[in-house]
Amino acid sequence: MRALLIMAMLTLSASAHGQTLVTQVTGPVTYTVPAAPAKKPVQAFMKARTGDAFELPAKASLRLVYYRTGRQEIWTGPASFRVGKGESVAIGSARPAVSQLPKAGAKGLRRVPSLLKRAGITRMGASRVRSGGDDIVWQALKELTPQARVEYEAALVLYAEMDKQRRPGDPTPELALIGVLGKLKLRAELVVRVAAARKRFPKNDTFAMLDAWLHPPKAPPAK
Repeated sequence: MRALLIMAMLTLSASAHGQTLVTQVTGPVTYTVPAAPAKKPVQAFMKARTGDAFELPAKASLRLVYYRTGRQEIWTGPASFRVGKGESVAIGSARPAVSQLPKAGAKGLRRVPSLLKRAGITRMGASRVRSGGDDIVWQALKELTPQARVEYEAALVLYAEMDKQRRPGDPTPELALIGVLGKLKLRAELVVRVAAARKRFPKNDTFAMLDAWLHPPKAPPAK
């Protein structure tokens, strides 16, 4: 009984500490954690914890998603807020623009950080990118299990739905789909979708670095 109680507490703690994902940041946005008051720069695809406080100067912006509810918030500076359990708590008068993502879309976004880690992209703007996923056992579409095929087809349907509802400049539908393709290890489909995302969002660092990972420079011929 005691062991079950401990496991439940750990599960609740884990969900509280990784329930929010920053999917896009523009400008010098900073955050602090309850245990350490020193300000740190916010990076795209960092996970935020309940109680973390964010500060946006004028003209800065930040987009974050709450995994469990699918709530997406877009904050525009000047603004300050604190991460809550299901939504952010404003500090001051500024309020976010809010939209609701399908829970499956939020789940796809949750897989993006692991794909970036696999690619060796430890932070946005980092130059260390591994070569083309040579350490990954990629799959062809025809090799998917029936269950994985259903997940793939569902991701395409979800992308189409999210694409119809997106706001201008919102890369969330692409990110959600790419997260699923990465999880299923479908390199050919990733190449196509990342290239399309780069064309649509040419200034997005995430798509640029994923594209570089999927298209590593060719080694010079041996002499």
